[in-house]
Amino acid sequence: MWVTDGNVLAIASTPGALYVGGDFTLIGPRTGAWVSLGATGEVRRVPAMVSGSVTDAVSDGVGGWFLKGEIISVGEVARSGITHLRADRTLDPRWRLKVKGTTAALARFGTTLYLGGSFSKVNGKVRTNVAAVDVRTGKVLPWRPPVTAGTGDYEARVDDVEISPDGETAFIGGLFQRVSGKARSNIAALTSAGKLTSWHPRPNGEVSLIAVAPRGKVVYLAGSFDEVGGKERAGLAAVSAAKGLVTGWDPDCDGDVAAIAVAPRGAPIYVGGEFASLGGKSRRGLGAVDNKLGLATLWDPGVGGFVRSLLLTPARKTLYFGGRFDSVGDDDRSNLAAVDTRNARATSWNPRAVGEVGVLAADYGGIAVGGLLDSVGAVPCTGLVVLAPDGSAVASWIPPIRGTVRALAPDPSGAHVYVGGRFNVGDIRTQQSLALADAAANTLTPWGPIPNSGVWAIAPTADGRTVYIGGAFATVANRARRRLAAINVADASLGSWNSGANGTIRALDLSTDVIYAAGQFNSIGGETRKGVAALDPTSGRATGWDASANGNVYTLAVTPDTIYVGGPLHFGRRQVAKSASRARHWRRFRAPLGSEPERRC
Repeated sequence: MWVTDGNVLAIASTPGALYVGGDFTLIGPRTGAWVSLGATGEVRRVPAMVSGSVTDAVSDGVGGWFLKGEIISVGEVARSGITHLRADRTLDPRWRLKVKGTTAALARFGTTLYLGGSFSKVNGKVRTNVAAVDVRTGKVLPWRPPVTAGTGDYEARVDDVEISPDGETAFIGGLFQRVSGKARSNIAALTSAGKLTSWHPRPNGEVSLIAVAPRGKVVYLAGSFDEVGGKERAGLAAVSAAKGLVTGWDPDCDGDVAAIAVAPRGAPIYVGGEFASLGGKSRRGLGAVDNKLGLATLWDPGVGGFVRSLLLTPARKTLYFGGRFDSVGDDDRSNLAAVDTRNARATSWNPRAVGEVGVLAADYGGIAVGGLLDSVGAVPCTGLVVLAPDGSAVASWIPPIRGTVRALAPDPSGAHVYVGGRFNVGDIRTQQSLALADAAANTLTPWGPIPNSGVWAIAPTADGRTVYIGGAFATVANRARRRLAAINVADASLGSWNSGANGTIRALDLSTDVIYAAGQFNSIGGETRKGVAALDPTSGRATGWDASANGNVYTLAVTPDTIYVGGPLHFGRRQVAKSASRARHWRRFRAPLGSEPERRC
């Protein structure tokens, strides 16, 4: 199954190729929400696709993974909540965890899996917003410090859980006021036995992210606070792991922080999120600051979007990151990228993801990627792509087009495909609305007279002599043609046929002696017609056929004895479509094509 990062608006099949057009820039095979990539970015085998989304993941210590998110299924097995994948990436059917509420964070040390969130029970046992279970069996452990709101009209929650390098301390952050009955504002430290420590930095707002420095001496916080330990800190702070005292580190970020990665020696600190300024410098989505004052370093990748996850290699030479972005510096990158930690330039690693990347983790010489994903390893293509006739592969030829393709129609011989929309072809700067594609010859060329706006519908006649076009244009070749025109194929010239509609034409289809048009109009061919009409191919006048649509028509299809139309429309008192539905809605007219007025349905 192929997926794109935009809308698919047209499909045309020929004996040698399948053309797909729309407003997308990527197409790729559906890989699901959890993917393992090799060192060069290639997608490893997916034995059981994870459907839904993955918002957190931790290794089980023996090659498998615990996943959290809006998971729907793994392979063909329905699954929700926290899911365990074995080392071979298949579902572990015996490991189950029933959480009454929602889970926001996972952390593991040894054979203990820690959970944080907004819940009241785990596997039937009372656990208030934090819990610990056995990695191997899922058995709930005695570790049970309740995290509560204290006073107030909000529900307490734990957003993040991080374990100290020695495994002796679990740091929890979120929105709460009490832990184990004692005052703790939005962050706390617990021993591996579940005992609350005296550590208490006191941020005055929610802590959504915690990062512990590799040597375990400093704890970094991010969230919606503006004060920590009585000192001003706008959403980012660092405190000592021993006493919880606020350090002088103050990067002063102007947006939201979603990820923090600390270099093995404690500096620099990489910060990812949705911001434009960090550490006193302009930094988009990703930056690096020192570990003393939080001042921005010279390192600046220039991300065109926002960053949700970071992964720093042990050698500190490469920083991988994911999120939703389309560029890194001057290089195109789609939601996944790697940059050199020395010069901030994007590396050649470029898997291209369709969807937002929220999780990155080291995975046996490669990278594990999770998020709200449809595909990883996609192919760049802007508006038009050619597939093999059976849809099994993307053709090696990528049409040189930039823009939106709204209409595709093969000529009667099947050798060429007419392309309509609004786009540029190759290096031509002038926008085009019509082109002719030939996948066998690997050619795409502008074709026909130029409309002054987009072409939404194309219908060649059976004899191949004429091509009718519809769209949003008002002129073609600088001559008045309101949303409808005919083109002579022999010399690609504008025909004399001049029907006209007062709104956009979305679809055209032909019978032997009638042209059917659909779209967003109230009058067409000199007559009052709403949404759908039949036109005379000689005069351009609307025939007596009138379907009386009470709304716009977006698509139509003609068979020897039936016309099908679809869109958010009504017929009389019968509602055929609801605007809230995503399904395509149809109304079937049992009338011979080209029928006279007295025979209309």
